[in-house]
Order: sequence, then C-alpha cells, then structure tokens
Amino acid sequence: MWQIKDSTRKKLEAGKDSAYLSKQIAEIWCDAPVKLDLPALDVTDLDVDKLKAVLTQLEFRSLLKNLPQYMQVTEINKPTASKPLINPAKIKKLDDAAKVNLTMAPAVAAVIQNETNLLVSPKSGEAYIVAINLAAAVLKDTALIAHDSKLLLKKLLDAGTKAGSLPKIAHDTEQAAFLLDPLSKFRELSELSGNNIDDPLVAVEALWQLYSEQGKELERRPKLALVARNIDFALIPLLAEIEHRGILLDSPYLLTMGEQLGKRIETMQQQIFDLIGYDFNIASPAQLADVLYGKLALSTIGIKRAKPVLAPAKKSLINYEVYTQ
Repeated sequence: MWQIKDSTRKKLEAGKDSAYLSKQIAEIWCDAPVKLDLPALDVTDLDVDKLKAVLTQLEFRSLLKNLPQYMQVTEINKPTASKPLINPAKIKKLDDAAKVNLTMAPAVAAVIQNETNLLVSPKSGEAYIVAINLAAAVLKDTALIAHDSKLLLKKLLDAGTKAGSLPKIAHDTEQAAFLLDPLSKFRELSELSGNNIDDPLVAVEALWQLYSEQGKELERRPKLALVARNIDFALIPLLAEIEHRGILLDSPYLLTMGEQLGKRIETMQQQIFDLIGYDFNIASPAQLADVLYGKLALSTIGIKRAKPVLAPAKKSLINYEVYTQ
C-alpha cells in the first residue's frame, strides 16, 4: 500500500469491506438450491422460426449469424421474404458507347464486386464491370448511388484516386435509411430490401429499388430531403478523404498535457476532500448529492429530483442479505 498515492490508499482502506463483499456477491455459487431439468433444457428440437423472430425483434442480428447450424433457419423451412425476390442485373460489355452512357447518366448505381472491380449501372437491369483504379476517370462527370458509399470511395482512394477527384454522391441508401428512421438499427442492404444479398448483381438491383422507394419518401418530406442532399450526401466524399488520410497527432505533447491535467485534477480533488472533511467518490451522483445537499445543506429549490431508483449494487446487497438470513 505504501507504493501508491496517499489519496488512493485512503480510498482502498475505506472501501476494504465493500470490496470483499462485492467479490463474495459476484462469486458463482454452484450449490444454489436450483432444480436442474435436463430434458426441459434440450433445444435440439426447437422452433427455429420463432427463435429467429424473437432474436430479430430484440435486434440480436450478430447472434443470429453465430447460432449453431441446427438453430438456424434452413432453406427448407425458411419463411417467404418480406418483399418480392430481386432478379440480378445483367452484365454488359463496357465499350466506348457504354462509357458515354455512364458519363451522360445523371447518376449511376455502384457496388463493389471484388477487390479489383466495381459494378456500375446507369439504369435498372444492366451493369458494367469497371476496374476500381479506372473508376474515378469513368465516373468523374456523374454521381453515385450506393450503400455505404464512403467505403466505396475509400476503395477508390486506396486504388490511387487523388483527393478532390472523387465522384459526388447522389444517394446513399444506408444514410437515407438512418435519416428516414433514426431509431431503427436495420440498415444493411439485405434488411432494407428484404432479400439475401449474396450476389453483387442482386445488390445493384436492390440499390435501384431502394433509391426509388427512399426518393419518394424524401420527396414527401422536402426539408429532410434538403438536409440529405445538401449536407449528408454532399459531405460523404470529404469524410472519405479525411478518414483515408487520417490525422497527425503530437503524441508526446498529448502525453504531457494528460499528465498536467491529471495533477490538476488530483490537486482540486484533494482540495474538495479537505473542504468537506472526508474522501468520497466525486464521480458518484449519489455521493456528490449527499455532500452538496446533506453535508453542505445547499438549497434544492428549483431542482427537479427523479424518483428514487434502487441501484443494481444495492439490490444485490439486499438479495444477498435475504439469502443468507
């Protein structure tokens, strides 16, 4: 204990009993009086559709993907998609006429096909394969419709596209989904389209479908459309460049500043303890309130007080006492 700061040592000594009690409360008791019914716990014959529905409702999307195979919905019992199945776009040859079509199009849908190529579509039903390192030159006079377009633009920067040469973003289906429904966590292309997007050519068609649906919804909300097109979508190329380039940090300076601030905080904290007459956890709202309105007797007039809520730790202590009595 002599090796640590005096203020920290005092806190540890004062909280010794609480620390040991917390350790005892957190201990797993293997001899708890709980009956174990192994047959009732058998989940090998569960209703996988109901399981998926519950986990989807609770937004455990990652857990759904990591479930054991027998807990996942198979193709045989898989429910019908919430939206009609999307047919993939057809690949066409990228000749000079196609490049002119891409250049003249007011906006084109773009999807990452693989590490070296993009799928670019001037209209629903068709797509062209464009090398990522050539995409900026091909698309310089048009704007993109994409899902997570910032990722796509950073791919272009990785391939050598110069800052300031990125194509504009006409519509980002992921960002539009957030603007239209900020509380929803379902923003993956497959979730928004109601289809499994395993094929980039299906993703192209899903983009056109969502572009149409979200565009109509934005038109019904003109102020939101203004924000989306003039701020959110417009800033995506700049944000992609900033993230791709990164920032330069003066680490030694930040380290020194952190040490200086730490010393100032410690000095101020000790001054507070000296004024009050004892140490307490300043970061604890309950302890701070006790000091301000109990010890110092400050007025509470005009201060709204929430209904008292039993803290989880206090609940644990009560449960512990009841169990041990």
